[in-house]
Amino acid sequence: MQHRPGEANHSAHDWGIAVDVQLRDADALGKMAAVFERHGFIWACEGMDCETVHFEYRPEVVGYARLRQSQQP
Repeated sequence: MQHRPGEANHSAHDWGIAVDVQLRDADALGKMAAVFERHGFIWACEGMDCETVHFEYRPEVVGYARLRQSQQP
């Protein structure tokens, strides 16, 4: 596993629960984000144009968001 020099903790990439994907097509990006979210990933976009995208497996965050949405009137 790799980590930044001086950091004691490993990144989500190091633990195998995150992936970065580069897409230039905004439609494909939206579709991919929806698929990843259905499977428990969150999406963190880097930069204004979102060319670099970070998907991280966080089923507890996605589950909590779904629960909160279902409780709204």
